[in-house]
Amino acid sequence: MFCKACGKEVMDTAVICTGCGSSTTGSIPGAGMSEESISKLIMWGWLGACLLPIVGLVIGIVLCVKGKINHGIGQVVVSLFSWAFWAAFVTACFAGMAASA
Repeated sequence: MFCKACGKEVMDTAVICTGCGSSTTGSIPGAGMSEESISKLIMWGWLGACLLPIVGLVIGIVLCVKGKINHGIGQVVVSLFSWAFWAAFVTACFAGMAASA
């Protein structure tokens, strides 16, 4: 079998051409999410990045894999900063309670 994009010979079972990286089957398996589903995933990822950092972190990684790299990296970074904020906030709350007891 030959790659449709670059013409290099590839194995019959190949999913991606080793010469140019294009798909040999027309689509990459598992990448079939609709734009509406990806939009919802982006929205939940940003919300999760702020309120529940582990959710934002996981969704950010999924978005990077699905090709939405800008949103994915942004959500990962915001999740890490949010994680630090929530850790400091909870630590300060417990320190304040311990000091008043």
